[in-house]
Amino acid sequence: MGVPYLPVRSMMGTDTGKYSGAQEIICPYTGVKLLALPAIYPDVAAIHVHEADVYGNARIRGTNVADNDVARAAKKLIITCERLIPHEEIRREPDRTSIPYYCVDAVCEVPYGSYPGKHALRILLR
Repeated sequence: MGVPYLPVRSMMGTDTGKYSGAQEIICPYTGVKLLALPAIYPDVAAIHVHEADVYGNARIRGTNVADNDVARAAKKLIITCERLIPHEEIRREPDRTSIPYYCVDAVCEVPYGSYPGKHALRILLR
């Protein structure tokens, strides 16, 4: 998003907020107390997806939470996938591509890579 932080209420009063890099701020418009979460710029991120082609076009079935944001924020992105599919299959249904090839630096086929879940996100920070 190009901003240094995002204001949130959801972590206030939790240990996550207490031990994170978040700082309490006062909203200049409402005077309400908020937490300012610092932007994350990971050096490397690894995202496990359901399907990908050899170029890195990745498909995620179901909810992908913040995967698209992480894919674009990371300096380097590794996609691990349950199965590699032919590029022609991606071209037949391009609207199913969640993460495009130009965000991806490496693709690895890793069946059961997020077992026992269907989908997992792993971020490696500096």
